[in-house]
Amino acid sequence: FLYFIGRDNMSETSTIDSMKILIDRANAIVRNRPASVQQAESNVAAAGRTREQIKASTAALVAEAERSNTDVRGPVNAAAQANAALKASSVRDSITLTIYNELRTKPVPVVQVAVLLDATGSMQKWIDSVRTHITNAARKLSQLSNFDVRLGLVLYRDIGDGDHQFAVQDFADADTFVAFLEGQRARGGGGDAPEDVLGGFHKLTTALSWDTDSIHACVWCCDAPGHGMGDPSKFNYKDRFPTGDPEGRTIEQTCADLARRQILPVFLRLEDYTDKMIDLFDAVLVARGMPRLPVIALEGTEDLSKQLLNALLTSSTSSIRHDEDDAAGGGGGVAAAAAPRTKRSVPRTHAGDPDGGRSDMRTIEGKMGTYGAMTVNVDRLGHDILRFLHGPMDLKWSENPERVEIANAAFAEGGIRFAYHAKRKKWIVAKDFQRPGFDTLDAHIAEMKGIACASYLADLFCTRLGISRT
Repeated sequence: FLYFIGRDNMSETSTIDSMKILIDRANAIVRNRPASVQQAESNVAAAGRTREQIKASTAALVAEAERSNTDVRGPVNAAAQANAALKASSVRDSITLTIYNELRTKPVPVVQVAVLLDATGSMQKWIDSVRTHITNAARKLSQLSNFDVRLGLVLYRDIGDGDHQFAVQDFADADTFVAFLEGQRARGGGGDAPEDVLGGFHKLTTALSWDTDSIHACVWCCDAPGHGMGDPSKFNYKDRFPTGDPEGRTIEQTCADLARRQILPVFLRLEDYTDKMIDLFDAVLVARGMPRLPVIALEGTEDLSKQLLNALLTSSTSSIRHDEDDAAGGGGGVAAAAAPRTKRSVPRTHAGDPDGGRSDMRTIEGKMGTYGAMTVNVDRLGHDILRFLHGPMDLKWSENPERVEIANAAFAEGGIRFAYHAKRKKWIVAKDFQRPGFDTLDAHIAEMKGIACASYLADLFCTRLGISRT
């Protein structure tokens, strides 16, 4: 205002008018100020809201990114694990293929099974039963062992039966065996109770084409003893050759022939008439350091269908065990058993004993040691088994002595131990070493480890095949 008032060239009126204009403008500015401030505040508030929205959007984007990253990491990790598994599988497949290629170039192992069968007049139903069930038993044996099973047959009758005294079918497939047996009929018998058992064994060891590279097995089935081997008290006994085989053959010679052929026959017991004969064979076998004859008692022809496979497995696995013993230089094989080995003499049950010695028991007392089941990872089966076999066994001993009833007579024996029926709350099987000096805690623990491994592998084997161990 002073600027305008101080101008000499302006009149008082123009100066007042100018001042009024300036005052009006100032009042207008003042009047308009609240609206401007309100607009400014509104703009500021809007800007604040915009910032919050931006912050929220940013946080949502960050969260979404985190979720996406997690979703990506899962598949990536899964892919990495799958890739590692694929590499491991490739290594296993490579090893498996290598083993397969090695095995493929080798011949399939052969099990030669000889059936020694009494074919005199009373045996027709058993001949028919063998013919009916042998094919299925041989097929199952082949499936279980992955071996080629070849069947041979020796039918024997009695001295004086002429051309029918023997019938022989060399080792062949099951169809050939069955076809040959279909043409055979029970006949003859010499007019007395005994039959030509030793002549039948002579044919078995000399007329069949035994291969030294094969596993040998034999199933023997008869209902009458050999000459000079019967028990007259069992029935109306008549023997034309009471002093034994007229050809001069003996049980000792027969067992030696079986030893050379690596054969341990399994006897299918039909009647108690043959019990004395089996005892005579066992006495010779034990004197030579060989196992006793495995005996399977049959209740009837229907029982043969269940027990024939058991007989084939028992005889063939005995042959495998003997082969391994000989290869290891242990002298435990049939062929190596010509020289007697030291063995403790213990009472044995009779071949026809119905209760296996359970009626004659004694009581022993001592602390009981138990151990848990073997823990194995199938993916590292060999490693875990070796660790179990060579590592310590965690035996837990009972705090107080316990009593166990045990039979005085052994009911069976294996390659190195006797087996006894025993009772501790329930019936069990107790075993003791045959050789003096072997009966130590360490030796028993080693045997238990072997049994635990064998039981586990048997379970695994049967599970993979989808069959029951029973």
